Amino acid sequence: MKPAKDAFAAAIERAEKSLKRRARGPAPETPQERGHTVTKLSDERAKKRREEARQIVAQARRLGLDPDTLAKIDSAAKAHAKSSENWIFVMLGPKENAAVVRWINQHSKRPHKAQELWATLLEHLRMDTGEIMATRQQLAERVGITPRDLSSTMSELASINAIRREKEGRTVRYFLNPGIATHIPNASARKAAREGAGPLLRIMEGGKP
Repeated sequence: MKPAKDAFAAAIERAEKSLKRRARGPAPETPQERGHTVTKLSDERAKKRREEARQIVAQARRLGLDPDTLAKIDSAAKAHAKSSENWIFVMLGPKENAAVVRWINQHSKRPHKAQELWATLLEHLRMDTGEIMATRQQLAERVGITPRDLSSTMSELASINAIRREKEGRTVRYFLNPGIATHIPNASARKAAREGAGPLLRIMEGGKP
């Protein structure tokens, strides 16, 4: 039988080891566990986008749109659904992107929220056209501002040609300037899109727009 002194010392040692383990926090996830988590999140995003695409097409059909318009909507919906199935890269012009961020910091009414919005727009680009596939309400909720302030900030970005607006009736569609960021993989198509977008950034020509 161990002396009481030795038993007490052993108990103290065990307590110290337990405290050290708690201070270090829980053991880090293994690569397998991390991979499982990422896979589950990716699957959920893909499922959500497929459902969103299905709803878009169903709504268009209920409206009785003409076949050409319906075909375009169907194509856009498929691109929207596909965009979460793989790791999607955006080709970003570092000089142009930096110019946008600098302009936001110096001239936006809400510089912090405008920067967050600018980053968020890159997450919602349609693969083939650069259209921002998110509604005003969705973007406002994501950034944490009112739809009205969202529209004001989008107008700021449009004023420097970072984005452009297309109005169709009461609907406004937004497109990112492909000279700043684009998904278009084909070099000639990318060049044509950039040329069609006009000056990359009016602010890069000097001064405030």
